[in-house]
Amino acid sequence: MRSVRQSLLAAGAAGLLTMAACTDDPTGAEGSAPATTEVPTGATTTQPPPESDDVLTIGVLLPQTGPGSTIGIPGTVAAELAVTAINETNVFDDPVRIVKADEGATVEEARAAIATLLDEDVDAVVGPASSLVAVEVLDELMDAGVVTCSPAATSIALDEFPDSDLFFRTVPSDSLAADAVATQAKRTGVTAVTLVYVDDGFGRPFARAVIAALGDEELEINAEIPLAANDEDFTDEAATLGESETGTIIVIADSVRGWSMLTALAEVIDNPPAIIVNDALRQPPSLETVTMLPVPFREAIQGVSPLATPQFDEEPEGPYATYSYDCVNLIALASLSAGSDAPLGIADDLRRVAGSGAGCSLFAECASKVEANLDIDYNGPSRRLDEIGDDGDPSRGSFATFAFDEDGLDFERGPLRISD
Repeated sequence: MRSVRQSLLAAGAAGLLTMAACTDDPTGAEGSAPATTEVPTGATTTQPPPESDDVLTIGVLLPQTGPGSTIGIPGTVAAELAVTAINETNVFDDPVRIVKADEGATVEEARAAIATLLDEDVDAVVGPASSLVAVEVLDELMDAGVVTCSPAATSIALDEFPDSDLFFRTVPSDSLAADAVATQAKRTGVTAVTLVYVDDGFGRPFARAVIAALGDEELEINAEIPLAANDEDFTDEAATLGESETGTIIVIADSVRGWSMLTALAEVIDNPPAIIVNDALRQPPSLETVTMLPVPFREAIQGVSPLATPQFDEEPEGPYATYSYDCVNLIALASLSAGSDAPLGIADDLRRVAGSGAGCSLFAECASKVEANLDIDYNGPSRRLDEIGDDGDPSRGSFATFAFDEDGLDFERGPLRISD
């Protein structure tokens, strides 16, 4: 019988995007289809900021291929559903147009997709999904003067990105997720924790935010253990942990390195403490990676993730799909409020339609309030989108704790509500 670590190495050879991705099958919905343009990818171009042409054109930059498609395909379907519902209201003189391009699995593929979207004169873009991609390519969308709304890129590196007030997110940032992780650590009843994190541009800022949040919770840190970003074998780091006083263990990492560390820990810790992991570990390299763990170790794992699965009938199906749906509705409502499809006008009013005012959940309801010159607070079909702050991010975040069952599947345990 293979060891747990051998099983991981055999199952985890393929790389995964460094972002959360639940496994779910996207589904469509009945109703008329939006005006859709399928575009091939091309070379990078430079264009002046779009001006109003009286047709709101929304580009969708989400992965249709590769590991990220588990988020990208449902997100694209959700964007199409949102545009269909918007066009059925006839509040715009011309139908909202949607243009799709595949974010792919690499920065190069995303750059090519952005070029084709800009060639289609998009006013706004829903995406990217990957934090890694967003950090590398967001400046191209900002230079083009295009409003951009990401439904899944949670990286803290994007919190203060120089975005000319054009970049927004409907998903809560990892800066809020760090608070959620610390809150969950406090719930375990310990006074001290050990922090394990991947030592790269994703893990370092996340770990620093967790450390600050742990201090707010008055929890001490027994040790900090960085994991080399170019390594996937953490036997030595696990052995060090196994010989020390750990308290609750927090693991902040991408899926491959995080699960490699967990698997190595399972071989040296017989009576595991609570183990808290971030959302990227919700998608293990394989189900076998989880099922091969000793039962007490598997049951000790407590994950913290943005609440990304549908909770209400009105929400589109699929992980993170509601955040994509919300991006489209916010863009359209801001355009309606501004009376223009020019990106700068949309950006100026986007916070206004997700701020303080009359609460509303669906586009038709919200649009009627906008047309009545009322301030609105768009909450989305999930009822959980909060005020968009000056930084372009939700001021509060809804998170879920998750665990893994005997079949290696993740399931949600309970909610966490975090404010900035």
